[in-house]
Amino acid sequence: MAFVCSAALYTSAQGYFGVKPIVNEPSCYGGSTGSIALSVVGGTAPYNYAWSGSLPSTNSQTNVPAGTYAVTVTDANNQTASYTVVVAQPFAINPGAAPSNASSHGTSDGYIDLNVDGGTPGYSYLWSDGETTADIVNIPAGTYTCTITDAAGCVLTYSHTITQPSAPHYQGVAVQNDSRVLNVSGNTDNGTKANTNNTIKGAELKSTDVKLYPNPATTSFTLMTGEVKGAQISLIDMNGQIVSQQKSESNETNLNVSNLPNGNYLVEVRTEGGSVVNKTVTVAK
Repeated sequence: MAFVCSAALYTSAQGYFGVKPIVNEPSCYGGSTGSIALSVVGGTAPYNYAWSGSLPSTNSQTNVPAGTYAVTVTDANNQTASYTVVVAQPFAINPGAAPSNASSHGTSDGYIDLNVDGGTPGYSYLWSDGETTADIVNIPAGTYTCTITDAAGCVLTYSHTITQPSAPHYQGVAVQNDSRVLNVSGNTDNGTKANTNNTIKGAELKSTDVKLYPNPATTSFTLMTGEVKGAQISLIDMNGQIVSQQKSESNETNLNVSNLPNGNYLVEVRTEGGSVVNKTVTVAK
């Protein structure tokens, strides 16, 4: 936005002498796209311009950030006219965010409500999950980022992490699966319904050997078991039910979760040697 400031005029034997600045503020808060153009009134050319702030000795300045600048103009007769120019700027874009965390572990009832002001009204939104509205609702735990663009093309990036309560502890809770009963920690139910054929000699698996990605997963995730191959992998929901089970063929297994609802699942990795490692994966589509 351009502002024409009133002229600073001085009267001398040679007549009136002064300057009239035209100021354009930066288009975005914190930007350096402002400009100042001086129009000299009276005096005798040529003119010399001395600016504060290490600005060049010219009558026009470009790429100027917001701030206060002083200039002294001296004409050929050594007359001087001084002026202080204030370059303003728009207000910063303010997201005005009102987030709410998930009410319980694994639920998708969090939300983020944006009430944007500042900048130049006429805002557009692009969230990291693809949404283009000011508000996103029914979202699971995770970090969400929104790029807010105002009518002048100024951009603010807002980010917030939706949290959730800790997962329930399932140590010792029985998990029914066909002819055997396992608990989530990998122990049998006193052996009464355990499948003894699952006790096979093999390599020991450590928790540090097991890695899975991506987490959260959308349609699938990859499970890595270090140097151990042929592990039995069980996917267990938070009700203690085995929803998927398979025997890996190598030390890198892809597991399909596209048919599972959003939530947190326990990944139980049981080796032929009888060692068990538990990890947690979040399904978030």
